[in-house]
Amino acid sequence: MLHMVVHTHDPQDCPFRGKDAAEPMIAALESFVAPTPDRKIEVRGSWASRGAHEIFLLVEAPDAHAIEDALLASGLVARSHSRVLPVVLLADALRTMSAASA
Repeated sequence: MLHMVVHTHDPQDCPFRGKDAAEPMIAALESFVAPTPDRKIEVRGSWASRGAHEIFLLVEAPDAHAIEDALLASGLVARSHSRVLPVVLLADALRTMSAASA
């Protein structure tokens, strides 16, 4: 199942403020995206909106609990606000809409 994980941090905690803020966030993000044999998630893509202080991670996972486990293990829970949203391909959503309106 695909999920969009949206991380938001406050400007005063922004990693662009300097090395002290950047190093822990970089380590946490690298830990989250690194594949490991025991982890049940796979990061499929990642993007950042620097001005909005948001990071977007497209994650394949069996459920949101597996993502939360990875967030805890990586340390991201202590560095940002995280929302985990189940998502589908737009083509699949359109097919569902078409079938529902038939």
